[in-house]
Amino acid sequence: MLFRSIDTWSYWHFDGSPRARAWAPSVWAQFGDGSFTKIDALIGGEEFGDQWIDYQNGSFYVGGSVGSWLRPEGGATVGSAPIYDPMNPRAGRMVDVWGGLEFQPVSAFTLGLQPEVTEMRELDGAPVFLAYTARIKAELFLTRALWLRTVSELSGQQGETLSWSLQPVAAWEWSPRSEEHTSELQSPCNLVC
Repeated sequence: MLFRSIDTWSYWHFDGSPRARAWAPSVWAQFGDGSFTKIDALIGGEEFGDQWIDYQNGSFYVGGSVGSWLRPEGGATVGSAPIYDPMNPRAGRMVDVWGGLEFQPVSAFTLGLQPEVTEMRELDGAPVFLAYTARIKAELFLTRALWLRTVSELSGQQGETLSWSLQPVAAWEWSPRSEEHTSELQSPCNLVC
């Protein structure tokens, strides 16, 4: 079991008044077969619309591999979170649940599916919104430096029409130095700082 250092951060306005702060402890474990589990906490607060909003939530993640070609993962976040309403900013109760399944039949091709459902309620239990998203991602690695990716997303909120988006990406990664030159520069006798 591994403990990650506790992340903390704070932001201030120019006049010295606080803008946001958070404390985020985390613990996780990775096992010999590549599976993992992680538990996070987030205790924070932030200013929005001249109101200070305190929130606390916890997250749980789990993932692993089934053979060399299938990777399932999932997680949930439960607790309080900001409701960014410009007329009435406040904290609410949030439940966010997601899952993922990545299929990689060959090393050059990956297909992933990730559904997510988020529900936000008032602290007294009255519903604020229910949102859902389903993402499908396909990646094709043509060479080590050239790859294609497309992400299709279907999303919506309760009572609204679903929206669909498609984000195709082609990328070429280029390194100006050859591997031989780079390893030459990194040798102890030619170390470049």
